[in-house]
Amino acid sequence: MNHQSILPPRSNCCVKSNFSDRLKEARLLRGYTQQALARASGLSQSAIASYESGDRGSSRSVRSLAQALDVEIEWLETGNGPMERAVLVYEPGGRGADRHSLREPQPVVWPFSVDPRRFGALHPEQLQFLDQLLETYLDACQRGAKPPKGAKRRV
Repeated sequence: MNHQSILPPRSNCCVKSNFSDRLKEARLLRGYTQQALARASGLSQSAIASYESGDRGSSRSVRSLAQALDVEIEWLETGNGPMERAVLVYEPGGRGADRHSLREPQPVVWPFSVDPRRFGALHPEQLQFLDQLLETYLDACQRGAKPPKGAKRRV
């Protein structure tokens, strides 16, 4: 099975001085085309192109761009602070607040043949549906249900 890391490699090469450079750097690191970022952020492809070319400065859209790219808003807008967002991690076995902790994102093995970057182009409703579908399927598998007829099993 071909395993992939969900998280792209970090970029520590240089500090980007303007919004357009930071936007393009983050987009490329995440493996997005301008069109895919447009879909993920709810903006038009021409708006993304205008931001990256410097024709438009940062705007109200910076929040949706930062969310779509999974980067810190402050970094995208000003260049200050870390690019990567800290993540809230659930740790089974902990109690109350001990179960959740903020830590740096760690690479995770991706067990599927589908490129994880394709999920970034889905609308939030589509992601929610896919999440529910996967959870339902996993619950059924863990209860001992057999895969549907015709389902291919990977070895």
